Amino acid sequence: MPEIRADNNFQRGVEHKFEVKNENETNAVASEFILNLKPGDTVALFGDLGAGKTAMVRAMSRSLGYNGFVNSPTFTLLNIYPTIDFEIYHFDFYRIEFEEEASGIGFEEYVENDGICFIEWPEKVSHLLPKERYEIHLSVPDYINNPEARTIRISKN
Repeated sequence: MPEIRADNNFQRGVEHKFEVKNENETNAVASEFILNLKPGDTVALFGDLGAGKTAMVRAMSRSLGYNGFVNSPTFTLLNIYPTIDFEIYHFDFYRIEFEEEASGIGFEEYVENDGICFIEWPEKVSHLLPKERYEIHLSVPDYINNPEARTIRISKN
């Protein structure tokens, strides 16, 4: 598995691709990727149902120092996870129909804050996303032949 390092210097438009075979390898990618994050960053996670978006947020949140329960805020839209140095804002916009619903919970203020934002289903709020952000694209595995294998593509906009 290729390694991510903070000195990879994620440049705009450069994609890093990882083939992971299990949850441990996904956790390793997440642990290395967060070395690039700083308070104020936004990470948009794309992928179909079952692609592993919430699992990736869980792994990144643990690596950032949050030891509590991480689940998808599908019905609440937002979970906040405190760390020693900042807060993690975990959004899930799967169930919204209009971008105004995200604005109604103060989405813009959160992404302009000094926390780190993880956004599942960011395509639902595409006009509200900050121009500078990381994007993680996760593929749905082949559940019949290789149910654990996933492709993770990470880039910076």
